[in-house]
Amino acid sequence: MDQLEKILVLDFGSPDSVEIARKIREYNVYSEIKPYFITAEKVKQIMPKGIILAINPKDIDNAGEMDLGILKLGIPVLETNLADLNEKEDEIDLWHSK
Repeated sequence: MDQLEKILVLDFGSPDSVEIARKIREYNVYSEIKPYFITAEKVKQIMPKGIILAINPKDIDNAGEMDLGILKLGIPVLETNLADLNEKEDEIDLWHSK
């Protein structure tokens, strides 16, 4: 049986977490939203191909701290702030590579 490719979205209170996961699913890639305080051990069990940190740009100072052991798992991590990109829709196509 083939391993299901998964992207894990760690939610730090971002209003865009659900939108990020939906966009990923549009490309037939399974995405799962988990709270930022998930443990590295649990992430290891999920075995995602990548992790997206969905941080609330209006409350960065109170975002909380993630388990830094996650960064030692060797899984690619992306931090995104979609609020800044909304103004640049015509310039940037976030979900399609050229």
